Amino acid sequence: MGIQDLNLGFLYEEKKGMILGKEHPFDKKWRDERVKFINYIKNTTISNYFKLILSAHSDRYPRDYWIGGSILNDKYSMDSVKFDGEYHVLDGKYLIYDELKKVKRIIKKDNNDFDYTLEYIYEFKNFLNLAQIIEESLKKKEYNKTEEDFLVTYNVFDSPLDVIVLGRDFLKLRINEDFYKYRRI
Repeated sequence: MGIQDLNLGFLYEEKKGMILGKEHPFDKKWRDERVKFINYIKNTTISNYFKLILSAHSDRYPRDYWIGGSILNDKYSMDSVKFDGEYHVLDGKYLIYDELKKVKRIIKKDNNDFDYTLEYIYEFKNFLNLAQIIEESLKKKEYNKTEEDFLVTYNVFDSPLDVIVLGRDFLKLRINEDFYKYRRI
């Protein structure tokens, strides 16, 4: 199964109203696709995981399913998240991808006091060559690319991803806050 086999509509469709005592129609409609999505992430390569993230952020801000139940292993608990300044830090020992040393996120609050992720930093144990995946995902976008001291920076225009930085041992994804839209999980 590839990314093209996933229906990512549940990442964007509005979940309207509250339903008490029974399953929400949104959850019923998208249950199978969400299961396929999670299974895909749990069984794919880390390169395809990043390809999926970049693809999902192509035109719209998606729901944030990138860490949550998707890449956490059975060692994870709520106490696993540590703090380093403004970053929420998750050690790689709690993640399903052995290539990850840690994941750091900046989580912000919107005007309605809902959380959203402003920035992700994925730190690698070893170099991962993701440049081709990044550039392939940006082929329909306008962007500037700069290279300096083993850092490749992509400033993306008119996109939910504002800046992508690829270093020797990390990938940083910064969200364009103008594209942020709260989507109830």
